[in-house]
Amino acid sequence: MSLLAHLIWMVGGLKLLVDMTNLLLKSCVATVKTLCLLIDWVDVLRKKLREQKSRRNDG
Repeated sequence: MSLLAHLIWMVGGLKLLVDMTNLLLKSCVATVKTLCLLIDWVDVLRKKLREQKSRRNDG
């Protein structure tokens, strides 16, 4: 019985570890996606600024 209980406890601990790892991975993926969005946004902003500067120079 003690061995079975120990085995169940180990499996439970393993599942918790897997769940925590999964959560961490999801968190990392979300962070990377957010960073990519931020980089895209900054890129769009720079293009708009460049267009405005070229318009000022032309006009």
